[in-house]
Amino acid sequence: MMTASANEQSIEIMNLWEDSLSDADSWAIPGISLTAEESEIVNAHNNDVLTISAEQIVRFITGEYDLDTQWESFKQLLVDNGVEEIQSAYQSALDRYNAR
Repeated sequence: MMTASANEQSIEIMNLWEDSLSDADSWAIPGISLTAEESEIVNAHNNDVLTISAEQIVRFITGEYDLDTQWESFKQLLVDNGVEEIQSAYQSALDRYNAR
């Protein structure tokens, strides 16, 4: 059962979230389009990166992995599986969008 302070905190968080939704234009990702080559890059790596992220983050949250000692190896695992290539593809698409 939630304490009154935890309940109040939950309500405050929900209110902050609702307020941020009304200001979505300031943080929303624009409707960018990937080229065929960029799409191939994202498709080649995205599933692995998402799977690794989902599995590893749960281990950090549950305490199975230690943030202080295993965070860098987690980041390297993402790099080894193409996260930088995905980021580069989306950055190129965003750069094109911003240059229009």
